Amino acid sequence: VMLPRDDGKAHVRTTLLHESGQWIAGECVMPCDKQGGIQGMGSAITYARRYSLSAIVGVVSEVDDDAEAATNRRDAAQRQRQQARAANPNPMSEAQSKALMAYLNKRHGNDREAYCRELSDFFGRIIKSSRELTKTEVGDFLNAVAGEGHAQ
Repeated sequence: VMLPRDDGKAHVRTTLLHESGQWIAGECVMPCDKQGGIQGMGSAITYARRYSLSAIVGVVSEVDDDAEAATNRRDAAQRQRQQARAANPNPMSEAQSKALMAYLNKRHGNDREAYCRELSDFFGRIIKSSRELTKTEVGDFLNAVAGEGHAQ
C-alpha cells in the first residue's frame, strides 16, 4: 500500500497475511531518484515494493544493476553505429534501405542469416549487415533483382 505523505519520499507498507489470521507488516521509505516529479516517485515506489516484498518473505530478488546492462547495450549499439558510419562513408539512403528491406523480408521473412547469405553471394564477400553496403552497391543490387523480376 502506498502511504500518502508530503515529504517527497515514497512510503510503502507491505503486509503479509497468513490464512490463520496472523500477519506481519513493514514500511519502507525511499527517496525519489534524480528524475524527480512523477517519474521519480514512480521509480521510488517500484523499488520500495520490490525491496519490501523481498525482505518480508526472506528471498533475494533478481539481480538489480540499476539499468547498467541496458545502458551498456545502448552505448555499445551507438558505438557500433558510429563504427559502421566510419567504415562506410557512402551509406545507402533511407529510401534504398526501405526498398532493400522490403525485398529481403518478402524473399526471406525475418531470416537475417538468409538475406546476409544472399547479399554475400551477390557481392562476393561476407556481408554481416546491410549497413555495410554503399549507396552504389545497394542501387546495383536493387537494379539486378528488379531485372530478374524479384523486386517490385
